[in-house]
Amino acid sequence: MELDELKKSWNRLDKQLQREPMTDEKQIARLVERYKGAMGQSLKRLQHFQWWSIYGGGTLMALLLVLGFTYAVGQEDPSQQLRNYIELAFLLLTILVAVGWDLYTYRWTKRIAIDELPVVEVIRRMRKLRRWTRYEIAGICIWTLAFNALTYWAYRWDLLHPTMQLCGGLLILLMEALFIYYIYKKMVYKPLDDMESNLDKLKDVCTE
Repeated sequence: MELDELKKSWNRLDKQLQREPMTDEKQIARLVERYKGAMGQSLKRLQHFQWWSIYGGGTLMALLLVLGFTYAVGQEDPSQQLRNYIELAFLLLTILVAVGWDLYTYRWTKRIAIDELPVVEVIRRMRKLRRWTRYEIAGICIWTLAFNALTYWAYRWDLLHPTMQLCGGLLILLMEALFIYYIYKKMVYKPLDDMESNLDKLKDVCTE
């Protein structure tokens, strides 16, 4: 009797041990699906922002072309008219380059198939995208300084009182800095941070 009881206990333990790895595999699969789903949602938010940036840039370029050209033509002073044309050309060229870059990065992110690519490859692409974002912010900061200098020259701010020049310039720089910080913190880095967090969790699950 004792041998029979021992056999039954052993068989129950053996069946339980056989079921536990299956349960672990199911839990791991669910975790992988959850983290991949969260990463996919974050990537879609980033792509949505890129899409609006492309079409918003195109619309802004069309408005600038019409309004800026109309304003420049209306200037009676040939010197001022030339200044306005130069600034308008600078803005149009900038928007054209920005839209082209956004279109390139949009298509690049669309090729990130999270469900199909290995975790290592997804990590590599996310790091590359984050590096591009840092370069993009540096480029925008340099562009902002160049645009402010061009505007200062085009609209003859040097004729204003020095106090007005200083206060106006600092206020404009502050507003531009806050705008850039908000856009990239909320619209770009938030999805990137969420993707990186879920990617780290996914990497931990896959290496367990």
